[in-house]
Amino acid sequence: MFQATEDGSGVTMTVLPTTSLSDLYSADETAWLEVTADAVATGQLDRLDRENLQEYLASMANRDWKELRGRLETGLDTGCRPGPR
Repeated sequence: MFQATEDGSGVTMTVLPTTSLSDLYSADETAWLEVTADAVATGQLDRLDRENLQEYLASMANRDWKELRGRLETGLDTGCRPGPR
């Protein structure tokens, strides 16, 4: 699975050899994000769980678009429009 260690400057997540990142994504999304961020930061792109990373990023983009659309619709519904500067 994975192992969390604390060294005083924060928690470090280490994926143990028997766990695939895909399995980690299913078991602990936060740990998966930390390991994925570490892989990107250190240039170890071959470690990336590309399928779940694509799904995660698409989901985030969709969520952000929905939130923006909702805020715009709420603003328009209540008559809030940008005024002159």
